[in-house]
Amino acid sequence: MEVERITTNIINQAVQEKMKEKSTPNFLIFDEKTGKISYDTIQLNQLKNEVSQYVQKVLEEMDNGTTENYLTFRKKSRFKHIRKGILAENTLNSLRGSTLFGNIGPSIPTRLFFMGQIHSDIDIKAKEYGMNNVMVTVYLTIKIKEQVSMPLSSSKKEIIVKKLLAADIFQGKIPEYYTGIVK
Repeated sequence: MEVERITTNIINQAVQEKMKEKSTPNFLIFDEKTGKISYDTIQLNQLKNEVSQYVQKVLEEMDNGTTENYLTFRKKSRFKHIRKGILAENTLNSLRGSTLFGNIGPSIPTRLFFMGQIHSDIDIKAKEYGMNNVMVTVYLTIKIKEQVSMPLSSSKKEIIVKKLLAADIFQGKIPEYYTGIVK
């Protein structure tokens, strides 16, 4: 759970920083004359690549123990910085899956690995919105595989974060006829 929380925070930070660098990003282009919607694929792919590279860099830094900039959002942190990564202190009952006594028991250090297998994709969806309108949304989907190494076991987890980049409603042309009569 902690690995997912850290990773989601890193991805949110990456998207926010890269969107700030873009001066008024315009991913959707509407041609009023033809009524067609097009996408700025160059700008979308550039943003996707920049976010992926940023997240990959941060995950590599965290695996190497450079974590000061990325764990500051946790005031009462249960994390310890070590030379090669991060240790999280978890109770024995929480590691065994006990929800009733999850916070009781001795603390056991758990090594967090950020494997960094990143897959990013742009997802564009269009759906009808009212009469003669279409709502277009652009999402950046990032999938990351990570591993948590516990004293007696190790588990891999795939984390999927879907961030909204743009959403807009486009109004189509209204026909100029009514019940078969053309005006």
